Amino acid sequence: MPSRFMITGFAIAALLAVVSVGLAVAALSGQDSSEPETATGLIEVALTLEADPPVAARTWAFEVVDSADDVVARIVLTTADAQLRVTARSSPLPHGAYSVRQVLTDDDRTECGPGALYAVVTPPGGSLSLRLEGPVALAQFVVTICE
Repeated sequence: MPSRFMITGFAIAALLAVVSVGLAVAALSGQDSSEPETATGLIEVALTLEADPPVAARTWAFEVVDSADDVVARIVLTTADAQLRVTARSSPLPHGAYSVRQVLTDDDRTECGPGALYAVVTPPGGSLSLRLEGPVALAQFVVTICE
């Protein structure tokens, strides 16, 4: 009859065999458990509408573009009544270089002129570049009402 020590020894040997097989399979499949995860953060867009309240409800769209010029996030903000400063954040993005651009419509432009109801005051041209290196990078936009 086997002793308790013998049964415990067989159990430990079986457990070590299972762990060894698991490590071998992971090594053969190219998985490296020591690889660090890609750092991510959020891009926050803050929009200030220079106007006297109350104002009509209005949506403002922004695109986040990566260094390959691919749109990786779309952020939509809404101003209304006395809420003239609004913010929203992207989904998590890998750290790196991005640009944020305001999507201009038929009645908003980069400057006031014929047909423009709104104009982007800052950043110039309605677009800015930033580097996402921490938890949050801020992109600030200011829009004014054209008279």
